[in-house]
Amino acid sequence: MGGAASLLSAAHVPAKRLELCVPGIALHFDDMNDKLRMMLDSKLTTEVDAVAAGVGFDDDVIIGQSKTDPKVLAGINAYFNKLVRNKHLLAPNYQFVGNGNHAENLKHFCTTNAFFTPAIGLGHDAAGNRVFTVNSLALENTPATLFTRAIAMYDPSYPRVNATFDYATFSLVSFRVYNAHGEDKTTDYPTTTEDPHQPLAYLCTLLLYFAQVVHATIHIFDLTMATGILDATEHDPFLLKFVQPYTANLYVKYVEVETLLIAKESSLTTKAFRSDYDALVLFCKELLVLWLHQPSAEALLRQFFFSGITATATGSSPEEKSAILDELLASNLLLAEWRKHLAHAKPFAEDLIRVFTRRTPGVIEKTDGLIRDYFTKIGDNVATVASFQTWMELMVGMNLLHGNTLSMTRLQLHPSILATLTPEEATFTARDNALATLLLATISGIEPHRRVFGSEVLGQASEYPLLRAVMIKYDALMTNAQAAYYDQLAQQPELFAQYGWILSDYCLEGIDRKQMTLTTYI
Repeated sequence: MGGAASLLSAAHVPAKRLELCVPGIALHFDDMNDKLRMMLDSKLTTEVDAVAAGVGFDDDVIIGQSKTDPKVLAGINAYFNKLVRNKHLLAPNYQFVGNGNHAENLKHFCTTNAFFTPAIGLGHDAAGNRVFTVNSLALENTPATLFTRAIAMYDPSYPRVNATFDYATFSLVSFRVYNAHGEDKTTDYPTTTEDPHQPLAYLCTLLLYFAQVVHATIHIFDLTMATGILDATEHDPFLLKFVQPYTANLYVKYVEVETLLIAKESSLTTKAFRSDYDALVLFCKELLVLWLHQPSAEALLRQFFFSGITATATGSSPEEKSAILDELLASNLLLAEWRKHLAHAKPFAEDLIRVFTRRTPGVIEKTDGLIRDYFTKIGDNVATVASFQTWMELMVGMNLLHGNTLSMTRLQLHPSILATLTPEEATFTARDNALATLLLATISGIEPHRRVFGSEVLGQASEYPLLRAVMIKYDALMTNAQAAYYDQLAQQPELFAQYGWILSDYCLEGIDRKQMTLTTYI
């Protein structure tokens, strides 16, 4: 990884202009003074700092161990047992990285974790009944999704797995294994265990690759949004002070992501996952442009998070596809808790605008014009962000998505998943351990209160009573929903013990080291 010193010494904000690691986009710092540029840096703990400080498993936990040795999982759980505080709030026999039941893991991840939602499609079984699909390979005459297109750039020697799930419960119905050319290999695939469901571990790894590509792009998105809002609010010190916590540390995070995740020799290309670098950066740009073209959180939900549903839904018109999605959203099977928080994005932004306008009439209109000016110059048709309302809604949506990082990364740490990165190896290698260490650094970086709607951090809210009231209102809405969900989960101790490592994303901050994070530091 190059070490903390070599990486972070480069993490100073450019003086004039930054060409992003995705092609055709440049961020402009020309009009920013040194104080504004410094807002993009921070003293917050970073993943590289954590690695340098010794975060990670002892060498004998993973390196050289058989991929089927139960002592590996025991060692990983022992690590988390020391790391996680407030264990009295967890269920007895709590599984910190799961029990290896990947049919159930996929059910819970796909229905609750927003990183996985874009991979979900629709299909029909032999009887014509509607089913959910999670297909890593678009077969002939089937629509492509963002997920299948991402996996098309993955190592062609790696198995592809397509699975179907019950439309009412998301329970596993069936799966098939293919090679990258679409040839059925269900009875002939690389195996490291006798588990008949092992192909689901390959599917989990492909989903994790997709999720980490999205995760990396979030940090590029946030740096892009941060430079825009700093440029647009410099004219009003009060508004500028409010947006500062959304921008701190983002250049450091960008440098980390560029170096550790999407460089030509990085975790997403050679060091953990295996994919084509040139295709990867183009795909990241496509995601970034898609997000920067959404006018609201609701549009982001439909056009990105549920893009797989609309791409594969049967229907001859956008209206018919939209009706299918409306029906599905009404069922609350997918992202029910996550969408409760996303629903606050629009009124939160509206309430903030009322406060800023009451304090300084005309300030938002001027800010909106400056936002439009900034985002039109970062690249050809790259962004249509044109208002503080849109900026705030998109930031809430993407920060809520980032909160799901903390369970998503845990999945990779289960030995049965870690084993599939190099199916040709019988034992875990230093490469496997390096990825595990990087994932642990992500998990280890929690800082109290630095969360979406966090009234104790965001906006220096205590200086102005009306702003403080808005921040406390939405922080309380989030906290109350999390408390209610925790109570609900605690009443199901077996579910909590086996799958709380996934579901606790929506519990109170700190439970199993979870937090609906801002993206400024982990």
